[in-house]
Formats: sequence, structure tokens, C-alpha cells
Amino acid sequence: MTRILTARTIIFTLALMAYTCLAPHTGHLQDRILFNSGPELVAFIHSLQPEQEMDQLGSLNIFSSPKKPQTVPLRYKIVLTPTNWISTYIAWPECTTNFMVKVIFSREEPPVYIIEYSTNDLKIVTPITNKAEIWTRFCNSDFYIADLGLEFLYWANQRLIKREMRRSRYCYVLESTPPPSAFSPYARVISWIDTETFGIVRAEARDTNNKLIKEFEPKEFKKIQGVWYVTELQIRDFLRSSRTRIQFTLQNTH
Repeated sequence: MTRILTARTIIFTLALMAYTCLAPHTGHLQDRILFNSGPELVAFIHSLQPEQEMDQLGSLNIFSSPKKPQTVPLRYKIVLTPTNWISTYIAWPECTTNFMVKVIFSREEPPVYIIEYSTNDLKIVTPITNKAEIWTRFCNSDFYIADLGLEFLYWANQRLIKREMRRSRYCYVLESTPPPSAFSPYARVISWIDTETFGIVRAEARDTNNKLIKEFEPKEFKKIQGVWYVTELQIRDFLRSSRTRIQFTLQNTH
């Protein structure tokens, strides 16, 4: 029997940023949970958690023209605990330095972000307490640290605009707008969320003039033991004319 990976199993998950959006439907539309408001939808998404732990290798590929693409080795881990789950992104931007971002998720609270730098002789662990700091770039890529935690899904203002088809999937169209305390460079984020898997098929970040400044899409998928996994994610930054792809080398998910 084919299983479909939930949105929370890989985020970018970026975890959540949706991964199984191209997997075949396994049920009829009337059999699915349908939500009629933005707060109800995001509350349900917050209640989801990965079904299993994960430890995968990949790469962060940064295309910033006219420069030569930069490739950064990447390791992605999911660790489950009785009360939360932790997504960890470990990059090697330099030969002697590891750069790690941990995002701690719980069902009741917004994500907690921890940054760690380590070398052979030194380790510095810094929890982020200033909201403005989560809007810094992860290894100079087009992903903000906040993007890794899907911070926009934790803003108080969530509005369900409509339902429509996107990339052959039936989706909720959700508008998320930040409070002033969020220090977000995004004035609003529009996301297309699969009504079956609750993965993000596409997300667009816009400024105060409604200009598109970023877009996110999963690009490639791989089926392992009956489960669809994302193998490639892309985010495009229109302000600096660049894009970043995360590619995973999925073999064994256990």
C-alpha cells in the first residue's frame, strides 16, 4: 500500500514546505478534512509531527549570477522527543567550520531557534532570542533562518482565501501576514497547501506593494518503500536575482 509522507515529516520540511504534493491521491475529496478558516488550518498543521526520525545528507546549491554557483555540503536530521521534535541543518561553509541551525517545534508554541558554530577547538551555542535575528540568511543562501522554521505559519493573522488546483493538487490558499513585532521582510506570504497531505505546494512572499520578492517550490521527489519524499527544493529571491536549491540524497529514512 502506498503511504504519503505528511507535511511535517520533511519540512523545509523545508520540512513542511511540501513534499508530497505530486503524490497520487489516495481518497476522495469528500473523505478529507476540510477547513473553513485560516486559524483552524494552521492549528491542525501545528498538531502534526514526523512519523519517524531522519538523518540525511545533501547539498545547498546557491546560484547568484554572475558568480559561479556555490555548493555547500548539508546534513539534515529530525529527532523526536516526548514533547517536541527537532529539525537540524548542519552546513560546512568553510573547511574548518560547521554551522548548525536547530529548530525546535512543539504543538503549542512557535519554533525555537538555536545557532551553533563549531571547529576542532571551539563550540559556540547561541539561542536566538531577538526575533530580528531569525531573518538572517542561512549560509548566505536565499533561505532565511525563519524560513527553515516556517515562521509565517505562526503569525497571528492567517486568512483562508479560497481553494483551488495548483500543480494538479487541490489546495488551500492561505494568506499569512506578520505583526510588527515579527520584524519580517515579508509583508505577507501566500501559500498553497495540499488538502490531503498538508504539504506546501508553493509559497510566495510579497512586500508592502504586493511585489513578489520570493517564491518557494519543491522540485523533485523520490519514492522509497511506498513513501514519497522530496529530494529537491528551490527558493528564488527576486530582490538579489538569485536562487538556492537544497538537494537530498535519500536512501534509508530509518
